[in-house]
Amino acid sequence: MTTFTNRADALRVLGFEREVSEDEIRAAYHTLVKELHPDADPDPDLAWQIYDIQAAYQYLQDHPEIQITSRVASGPQILGSKSQIQEGNRRRKEAERIRKVDREANRRKKEHLIELQKEAEERQKCLREEEEAKLRHEEAVERAVQTVRAMRAAKIIQDYLKENPDDLSSQ
Repeated sequence: MTTFTNRADALRVLGFEREVSEDEIRAAYHTLVKELHPDADPDPDLAWQIYDIQAAYQYLQDHPEIQITSRVASGPQILGSKSQIQEGNRRRKEAERIRKVDREANRRKKEHLIELQKEAEERQKCLREEEEAKLRHEEAVERAVQTVRAMRAAKIIQDYLKENPDDLSSQ
């Protein structure tokens, strides 16, 4: 005889995919027992099915306190006692809250990383501009130095020519 661990499996053996009343269970049991009884059908494979049906019926009789629920995707499942159901609901809510917090934290991390990346790019841009400005300044200083040197040379030549005006006429 098969041993069942949950009401949903026992109901499936009796041909139900959802919760039904005790009268429907009793009627289905008696119908199946009559159909599969060894006296009605001598096929030994069919005769053994009656033992599974009897085990399912006995399980349902022995465990009326088990509650089940139907889920669209997976069919009936055992939920257990009310306190177990409440504990399961509490854990699911806590797990969902934690997932939501994790998603929010990940979103904030991504935003922060994007901000840091933008700041780094801005700093690199400022450093490049600063380097370019420094180069322009150095070039300007070099031109100024050359200009000052040229002006000093011109002044020296002017002063010399003022002191020696004859040198200008001999050339």
